[in-house]
Amino acid sequence: MMTRPRLGQMLHWAFEGSLLLKGFFALLELLGGMVLYFIGTSTILQFIQHATLEELTEDPADRVAQFILQVAQTLSMETKDFYAVYLALHGIVKLFLVINLWRGVRWAYPLALGVLPLFVIYQLYRYSHTQSIGLVFLSAFDLIMIALIWREYWLTE
Repeated sequence: MMTRPRLGQMLHWAFEGSLLLKGFFALLELLGGMVLYFIGTSTILQFIQHATLEELTEDPADRVAQFILQVAQTLSMETKDFYAVYLALHGIVKLFLVINLWRGVRWAYPLALGVLPLFVIYQLYRYSHTQSIGLVFLSAFDLIMIALIWREYWLTE
């Protein structure tokens, strides 16, 4: 007879799964930041022009495509470099936390419980300027992650 997993076991699996997701996205951020740092703004503009061409041909009033193209046209080297460094550092910090949480390193739990809320605060601050629904989902995921880390930390004490 097969037994159903207990709630505690399921929450631990959720913790491990969220670590894997967080680690995957941290790696993408790190790689994305590195790529962004090494490509020029003209290359970015050409890519965006190519990517939005079909949509703007079909619908010249497409606000999303126009916005993306406008941002690419006004992207300065300093702004690009800032985002590249920000993405890379953000990825490094999260990857560092994920690796140490996965390994069960005790000091990583309180560190993550201090750092992740700062990410949430910044993401919600950015949301107040951009109204990007993705930031809301990311913040919700981080809040769930904080609760799971808190639970794991107190269970292993």
